[in-house]
Amino acid sequence: MAPSTWQETADKLEDSSALASWKPEQGEAIAGRVINVVSNTGKEGNSSIAEIETEDGERKGIWLSAVLLREFEQRKVAPGDVVGVKYFGKKTGKAGHEYNAYTVAIIERGAGSDAGFEDDVPF
Repeated sequence: MAPSTWQETADKLEDSSALASWKPEQGEAIAGRVINVVSNTGKEGNSSIAEIETEDGERKGIWLSAVLLREFEQRKVAPGDVVGVKYFGKKTGKAGHEYNAYTVAIIERGAGSDAGFEDDVPF
């Protein structure tokens, strides 16, 4: 159930530094509602992390590698969206570089999401 006031939402905030990271094995998937996406974080300040809440209420952090960040951006993932993320293991790209392969799917758009709608404003 969604909180009914802004204060109730603030009261539910958790310490993001204590957030458990999702560390998938090949073939593993996770699904949950995106709570927040934080950019410019990590040891060097050049990483992004998505905080999600699974169906059982557990909160996990998904570190957004270049591949995952591109997947999130292409699908216009926003807080409130329910997403599924699956890890396919290490792959080798056309240029011979190894990368971690993921697929992201939007399971349900959040109430505030405007993804998929065209902007009719002419300016």
